[in-house]
Amino acid sequence: MMVIPVVILLFACVYGIAVNLHFPVLDWENEVSVVKQSASAILGGMGEAVLAILGGVGACLVPEGYSGGYRAVLCVLLLGAACLMYRKNNRIDLREL
Repeated sequence: MMVIPVVILLFACVYGIAVNLHFPVLDWENEVSVVKQSASAILGGMGEAVLAILGGVGACLVPEGYSGGYRAVLCVLLLGAACLMYRKNNRIDLREL
């Protein structure tokens, strides 16, 4: 029961780092503009909302007998995506931003 929330949390953390690395805001005058009004904040929130909606819709559409398989596939896909993003994040040189 606790595997799915942990996998989603891990994916959300790695996804947030990836978005922040692709859309950095290094020249700012106000902290609020970086935290609340940047492209990375909007994409991070929207991406996680879309993930929640797709996961919920998929759970509703899958027949009862296949729900265990759906959960397993969801966990494997999210872990795979998190691993790929993590590897890509580690290749970015922060000095070039």
